[in-house]
Amino acid sequence: MLTHKTVSPAEAALPFAVAARLRAASSSINAQDKVRLLSEALRIDPSLVDSRLGLADATFTLKRTALALAAWESYMTRAQAASAPDAQELSRVRRAAVETLLQQAEYVKAIAMCDQMTEAASEADRAALRKWRARAVRESSLAARNASRRPEITESISQSVVVEPKLTQLPATEIAR
Repeated sequence: MLTHKTVSPAEAALPFAVAARLRAASSSINAQDKVRLLSEALRIDPSLVDSRLGLADATFTLKRTALALAAWESYMTRAQAASAPDAQELSRVRRAAVETLLQQAEYVKAIAMCDQMTEAASEADRAALRKWRARAVRESSLAARNASRRPEITESISQSVVVEPKLTQLPATEIAR
């Protein structure tokens, strides 16, 4: 099977055919097939590191964010054992991971991820990571300010603080910081 130029997903489904699954996943253009094949390969051989990056990329493509973030974090904890990754794939997955965390309002995780990834990133990616980090800090600050403006839910109608409308952006004095 490994002597074939390409391996179909059906051929790769044979028991314990890890190399065939990896080869079929790398030649597949269908993200759903990639996720299935890479997940199966990782279940059989959890020591695989490079496949985790491919799994994260494919799952971000499918908008399966929980699995994608788990695969990305798993890759990042083992990245020193990985071979040199494809720069475009790595950049694409970095962007998707940070953007997903920002969409989920996981600002602290997004900031920590940006800080962790900045050291190993290319110069172009570093600039993007700095922008994402600044955005995460800005959105975190806005969320904190809005949290203090919310009404308290109590039995009485009176509020211990003045309830103010939700902010859509930081005041100009805080943006300059």
